[in-house]
Amino acid sequence: MPERRVAQARLSLVTVRTEMGHPEEALEIAVAAEPCLGGSDVAKLASQRAVALVALGRLDEAAAQGDLAVEALMGAAGPPLPEAGTPEADDLRFLVGALLNRAVVSAYLGRHGQAEEDLERCLALGRAAGLGHLVALAEADRPFLAARRGTSRWRSRATGRPRWPCASARSGWP
Repeated sequence: MPERRVAQARLSLVTVRTEMGHPEEALEIAVAAEPCLGGSDVAKLASQRAVALVALGRLDEAAAQGDLAVEALMGAAGPPLPEAGTPEADDLRFLVGALLNRAVVSAYLGRHGQAEEDLERCLALGRAAGLGHLVALAEADRPFLAARRGTSRWRSRATGRPRWPCASARSGWP
């Protein structure tokens, strides 16, 4: 199996190992994967690495990884919307996830404007690309962002009315 494919598999394991409670191991996997990755895969790894860093409470490092991922993937994924099944569509999926992850990190760091901007971009791109699972996670994070900001309720930008789009608590990362 070519080294690049092994590295891509490791890239996927970073979030899996983090979600299974092993963020330190996830970072070791990221270190092993990085030398064999190129192009947008490096940005995807940064997005995954940010998840592990958040789990370890290393928020500033997570924010830096999120910035790297979003900036690189913005150029790789966009416009116009890529056709499903293409490498560009995969880049877009990772971009939407990276925006969502960066929104949460920004909220933890008190960067509320950045958090809301990233969440709105995540929602717009996710809806346009048909990424319903990421859109649902982003909608579920609206109350989380409102709570971090200190507001008691989120108001719909479309209607101005108070709304709680999802009753479930944030359970993890995309």
